[in-house]
Amino acid sequence: MARPDTPPPPGPEGSSPEGDGARPAGPASLAVLRGLAAEVVRRTTAVAAVVAAADRGESAALVTLGHLYSPFTAGSGEPARNARLAAVYFERAGAAGNWVAAGMAAELHDRGPGNLERDPARAAALVMRQLETDPDSGCLVTDPGIGAVWSPDFWAALQTALAARGLYTGPIEPRSNDATRAAVRHLVDTAGTAREPSRP
Repeated sequence: MARPDTPPPPGPEGSSPEGDGARPAGPASLAVLRGLAAEVVRRTTAVAAVVAAADRGESAALVTLGHLYSPFTAGSGEPARNARLAAVYFERAGAAGNWVAAGMAAELHDRGPGNLERDPARAAALVMRQLETDPDSGCLVTDPGIGAVWSPDFWAALQTALAARGLYTGPIEPRSNDATRAAVRHLVDTAGTAREPSRP
């Protein structure tokens, strides 16, 4: 027996569920269908334009696609969430100089949602790359709010990377500490000095 909220099956072509005497879909219904079709075309065209811009390496387009696929920023709707693809787009934006996108890629690798294998060491490497090239990225580690998202394994990997550069001499431990933050501040200060134009 059909549930009360189950719509009746469609009748023969050209007829309606109410019987032979019911009217077929009218102009208003056809207008709604045309509107829906136009919206699908508009959205498809918009996504295609963003993909084309991302293929040209435009940072904003890369970030937009990262958000579209990321399970951390996704709501309902399309496209299907794909953490691995989101990480690729965010990493490309990070390599183009967007440190916020680099942090998003690092968070994906640190947490390993969906189809992306968890890799805190890669997350730490991505953050280190930004710290070495962009002094504004220091808050990825020194800001308490952002720092709270990183796993214990991330902190150990980051400290190991800082120690390899001679910047950190404290213990390798699964948390941030004063020595870690001091090492990061030194690293970003060095990066900022390197980016300053030389004076004649």
